[in-house]
Amino acid sequence: MLWHFLSTKSLILSDQKPNQRHTPPLAVVGFLIFNRPFPSKKLNNQAHFCSVMSEYIRGRPHKERFPGKRAMDLHIHTEHSVDCDTKVKQVLRVAEKHGFGISITDHNAIGGSLEALKQDVVPVVPGIEITAAEGIDVLCYFKDKDTLVRFFDEDIKPNMKNNLFRSSRLKGEEVIARAKKLGGVTAFAHPYRYILRLYSVASTLPVIKKYFSIFDAVEVINGKSPQVLNRRALRKAQLFNKPFMSGSDAHELSDLMVTFTLFDSDDPAEVVESIRNGDTIVIGRGSKALLKLLRSGKKIIVKKYNEATHKGKGAQAAEQH
Repeated sequence: MLWHFLSTKSLILSDQKPNQRHTPPLAVVGFLIFNRPFPSKKLNNQAHFCSVMSEYIRGRPHKERFPGKRAMDLHIHTEHSVDCDTKVKQVLRVAEKHGFGISITDHNAIGGSLEALKQDVVPVVPGIEITAAEGIDVLCYFKDKDTLVRFFDEDIKPNMKNNLFRSSRLKGEEVIARAKKLGGVTAFAHPYRYILRLYSVASTLPVIKKYFSIFDAVEVINGKSPQVLNRRALRKAQLFNKPFMSGSDAHELSDLMVTFTLFDSDDPAEVVESIRNGDTIVIGRGSKALLKLLRSGKKIIVKKYNEATHKGKGAQAAEQH
């Protein structure tokens, strides 16, 4: 392996691996530890790298590193997910302001992605996050809106369970196969965070290992996962020679772009092929996952309570009339 250091605690890893065929040269991963998605004026010994990240966020890539790349956050949730209340227009406003592309990947829903695709100011890759029967989360990306709609209407919607997240009856490998059949690309979302889901079949290591060999790519940096789990995902992705991608897994506006993926182009068709071929650069950090999970749980409870209250008031009004 070739190790390069941009600055203190900031790591760039070249993917030359012994006894493995080489993945494309742009499959590079960077880790950066800082406490704010948009660096403040108080810069520490990581200031140089924070400055580079700041340039990417504003859509002005640093001339000396990764010139001409487009930054994209490929794992974002909105109010169309049961555990999030962020509006699509809020995400678009932040993305437009700071000059990055996005993919709205709501849980088993495409309403957020379709809403984002109605505008043409912010680059948007059609996407969705499917919760498969085993509990594995499958990130699916498509080259155009029509293919996403077809995938959802023909393959996902008819196989939805009637539970909180409206997860799928299909196993992960079947979801992956159906997405690939339509020309989509799939990524293994936060691979080792499943060990925290003790209720899930996906929490077992043999199941996790099995899926590393099936997915097109691996989300080696997830903004809501502890850094130790991200590093483990990275090592396993290297072992299976899988392309890298990353996403913030944002459920709040403040989480956007804590990690992102760099591409040569922000055209959806080219982004999909770049993920498939490993022509990506991923940069970012992990998170205090427990706090984030508690916040998500609170949002689910509040959201369901408000829905129940609204329905109850509606029923009372109908009775009075």
